[in-house]
Amino acid sequence: MHTDREKLDGYEEVVAALAEPPKPSQRELELLTLMADGLTDAEIAEKLSISAKTMRSRLHALRMKMQARTRTHAVAIAFRRGLLDVERRGREGAAGETETETAS
Repeated sequence: MHTDREKLDGYEEVVAALAEPPKPSQRELELLTLMADGLTDAEIAEKLSISAKTMRSRLHALRMKMQARTRTHAVAIAFRRGLLDVERRGREGAAGETETETAS
């Protein structure tokens, strides 16, 4: 006859695994990074060498995986979970910078 302890063996690991949100794949992280960089669907599709329709499908699947309501929400969740680094992206001298900011 099995004891209560034997029935619970491994239970804690299962509960812990289910409590953790699913982690995006490397390709999904790439998609999140490109979205965080402000690229359009067409630009992301081109960078990933996939069709725009495939990109939208992958974005939808990623949003469901992350339980995100929008693409912006997905990026915010990724930053909160530490999946994306906070760093400056884009060209030097981007719009919004003053000359002194660019020179320093």
